[in-house]
Order: sequence, then C-alpha cells, then structure tokens
Amino acid sequence: MLGALTAAAGQIEIVLDASGAMARPGIGGIPVVVSVREALVAVAAEAASSEPVSRIGLRLAGGDPTAPSVESCVATSLPVPISEVTVETWTNAVDGVRPAGFRPLNASVLAALADLELLPGDRRIVVVTAGTDECWISARKIADALAAGERPPEIRIVGLGLDQEVVDTFGAIPTRNAASPRELLEALRWAVLDAETDQRP
Repeated sequence: MLGALTAAAGQIEIVLDASGAMARPGIGGIPVVVSVREALVAVAAEAASSEPVSRIGLRLAGGDPTAPSVESCVATSLPVPISEVTVETWTNAVDGVRPAGFRPLNASVLAALADLELLPGDRRIVVVTAGTDECWISARKIADALAAGERPPEIRIVGLGLDQEVVDTFGAIPTRNAASPRELLEALRWAVLDAETDQRP
C-alpha cells in the first residue's frame, strides 16, 4: 500500500484529456469532466499547502469547441503554465475546460515534454485521460523524445474508467485506473503529490 503522501518537489505538468468523451456520463451519471474538475481542485489545494512546494502546470489535449473535427487533432493549450499552485488559478482553469473534438494525446504529451525541457530539478508529466490518442501522431515520437533527452521526465497516467486493453497499451508506464470519484482523487494524489516510486496494493 502507499504510505503517507507528501508533495513532490519539482516541476509537474498535467496533461488533461479535454476531448468530447469527457462530457459523457461517468459514475452516478455525472459527466466525467465534472468529477475531474472537483478532484483537480482538491489536489491543487493540497499541493498549495504542502512542503516542499511543487510547481504544477495544466495542458489540455483537445477541448477547442471552435475547431472542426480534423483541426481538433492539433488542439492543445496551456491554461496554467508551470508555476507555484494557487487554488484560485486552478479553480478558474478547470472550470473553463469545455470538452470537444478528438483526443490529441500524443501531440499534447510532446508539447509537455517541450514545456519541461529546460526546467531544473525533478520533472514529471501526469496524463489524465479517458482513452488513447485519437489522432495521427505516433507514440513512437514520444519514446524517441524521451530517449534523446538527457534528463527525461517521469510519466504517470491516471485512467478514467479505461478498459483493460486500453491500460495494456500504456506498457510499463505507471498507471492508476479510476472507476469512482474516490478512486480518481486517490489516483491524482498518487500521480501528482507522491514523490515515491509506484507501489501497487
């Protein structure tokens, strides 16, 4: 079991699935995006009051309601640049997420790698997703970018009710798959706040 959770010192970027799938009903009929918003704000509040202070950013994979379907495959934005966490900033950012379009997950992870490339200290990408990439950029490009970097960041994945075959596609990347709001909060606390190596129950 995981021990006590403490804020992970370093630079963290959360890549959040903002595709149209996030508007679908989840546990109890609540849209998945609503549960994710609540959990992210709770984790932000904990991170803001923890020591040492982490610097956390938020990048969206998709979520541009004005983009035609094809253009949604290049829709990735950075509503919260990597910085010290404030609850107000994160509340406003996640309230502004409007799920739409396809899921350009791989393009968004590549963008997160670029965001972190020159930053000092320990670095981590946390992917929060309801599925795999739906666009044309291969996951091989992520593997190549990680292999080419002198200090590749750690990657963790929080799945949102994923089927096991989808989880299996992530290979050796540490993954927690949440099937309820409680599990989602626990998974995000593990992914964002726990500096220790993944230890499964």
